This record gives sequence, C-alpha cells and structure tokens, in this order.
Amino acid sequence: MFQKLPAVKIPLLFVFLAITSLVLVNIGTDEPSPYQFFTGSQNKEEAREQTENFTVQKIFQEEIPNLDGRWAVVVKDLKTGKTYTYSENETIASASIYKLTVMWAVFQEVEGGSMKFDDPIGNTTVREALKLTITISDNDSAIALAEKIGWGKIHRLMESEGIIGFDLRRENGPYTTAKATAALLERIYKNTAVSPSASKEMLELLLAQQFNDRIPKYLPSGTRVGHKTGEIENFRHDAGIVIGQRGQYIFVFLSQTQNPTEAAETIATLSYEIYNALEAP
Repeated sequence: MFQKLPAVKIPLLFVFLAITSLVLVNIGTDEPSPYQFFTGSQNKEEAREQTENFTVQKIFQEEIPNLDGRWAVVVKDLKTGKTYTYSENETIASASIYKLTVMWAVFQEVEGGSMKFDDPIGNTTVREALKLTITISDNDSAIALAEKIGWGKIHRLMESEGIIGFDLRRENGPYTTAKATAALLERIYKNTAVSPSASKEMLELLLAQQFNDRIPKYLPSGTRVGHKTGEIENFRHDAGIVIGQRGQYIFVFLSQTQNPTEAAETIATLSYEIYNALEAP
C-alpha cells in the first residue's frame, strides 16, 4: 500500500514536476525557457536592425552645435523611425512656418462643414488663398485665412491634436519648436492630418513650394521635397518631407543668426550632407 500524501503537498508536487519537465525539454536547444528566471538560464536576445546612422549622428554632435547663432534641428528617417535632434524643444519665432497650422485648420474647417474651398475671402477664394499661403508664402492670404478661422481656434486645434509647441497667441508671435513642426509634418506624411484625403492634398501643396533655396537646393535632381520655408529679420527656416530613392525623411531647420543669408546656405549644405548619409547603401 502506498502511503497517502497529505493533500496540501499534491499541488506542490505537480508544480515541481511541470517545471522539471520544461527545463529538460529546453536542454540543448537555443530557445530560452519561459522559466529561465527560476532556472538561471542565460538570456538570449535576437540581433536588432541597426538604425543608427553614424555619419548623421556625427553631424548632429560636431557640426550643428558649432554653428553661429541659435539652431533647432530635427531629422527623422521615416523608414527606420530613427530621429536625430538638436535643441528640438527650443522655442523660436516661427516666421512663415506657422502657415502649416493654417493649412491644417482650413482643411479641418472644410471637412467639418464650416468653410468651403470656393468661399470668397478677400479678392479670391479659400482654395486659392491657401495655395498662395503655402506655395509662395503670401502673408495677406495666410492672415486672412487665420483671422477667418480664429488664431485661438487654430492654436487649440494643434493642442487637441497633440502637436505641442506652436504658439499662435503669444505677443510678437507666432512661435514654434522643431519638434512640433516635425510632428505636424509626420502626421501629413502618415495621412492622419484631418483625413487621408486632406493629408494628401496638404502634401501636394507642400510639393508645389516655389522657394527652393534651402532643403532642396543641392539634393539630387528629381528628389521630391514637400516643404515650407520661413524667414523674417534674422530668422531663416525650412521644414519638409523629403522623398528619396531609398527612404523618406522629415527635415526641420530653424535658425536665428546674425547672417541669415549664410544660414539659408547652411541649411542647404546640411540637407545635402544628411540626405547623402541617409541614402547611402
């Protein structure tokens, strides 16, 4: 006759046997045991895809910090998700970069039924005013659209969308950050700005930009860049979506320097260096 085990010990016996069985099954295999914490087996981690571009990293660590004046820069490889930043939360006068938020707000109003593209505004229509706002950075058109919608409403729209950093209500504004500008552009790229159809129309407007003396200047012929420039006094900016042969990228350059003409050229040369590094095999 077998001695009857106490009832309290039976569950413990089953647990011990189960763990022992799992350990024996995994001996001699490369698969980690789910009980490795208890058995002391060594953790093994699969090799991850290398997304760090060391040439770009070097530019951000050695070149950009040594530029004259104030700079805020964000570059994101949309294929790998790797982001390179310098002073991305620095608040800086936006110049015409704020017009990106006006564009978003116009599409929001149209899709919400509060505005129509063929509505009159000034001596033209909403659609034409929006085109002029983005492609030639027409100030009168941008201000007319912003005042029609409301500066405060546009500001709150950005906050409600989680795009934090644009300030359209600040005295002597508007202001922005490189991080906020990059976030807005990424939403357009991902077709999540208002709606997929609105996002695509926004990108087409940006691709029709007529001032191309910065990000696109030295990029290979045929490279498509949907971007928005900004300049006022000592500020020179450019921010856009770069569609390369091997990937797509967001480039944002905000600057305040004593030599804005030189800063615009610096944006062009940095774009060339960074683009070539990201596109390299």
